[in-house]
Amino acid sequence: MLREEGVVEKLLHQKARIRIKRSSACANCESRGHCHTLNDREATLEVDNRLHAQVGDRVEVSMPTQALIKVSLLVYILPIVTLIFGAYAGQVWAQAHQMAPTIPSIVAGGSALVLTFWALKRLERSAQEKNRYQPRITRIILSGGSPGTGDSK
Repeated sequence: MLREEGVVEKLLHQKARIRIKRSSACANCESRGHCHTLNDREATLEVDNRLHAQVGDRVEVSMPTQALIKVSLLVYILPIVTLIFGAYAGQVWAQAHQMAPTIPSIVAGGSALVLTFWALKRLERSAQEKNRYQPRITRIILSGGSPGTGDSK
């Protein structure tokens, strides 16, 4: 499980805006698109506030490692595989029609890549609605700056 600590900066309806210090894990996070960079070392992240954290609370934000691995594979590996498959399919089609394979390979590979990005975008919307791959507040470490108010896990 990927865990980061942060401070609740603002409450937004049923969400909390949390300021976290960036770590190397941020580079691989699926939700990096939802982060707003403050500087090289800090970021803000909006997450569901199911534990009812208040402004000033220090919280633990986590995301399951398995979800992070799945998302990384989808985002980084799938486009490469579909590009290669599309280019190969274009080449096979060109050879069947006794054409030079360059242009059909480029067109088919590019089309496969575009379709993959379109499918990933639709999948992202679906995943956001289900909150499957979103970071969550897993516990309140310090409530409003007062030590030891508990573990809300």
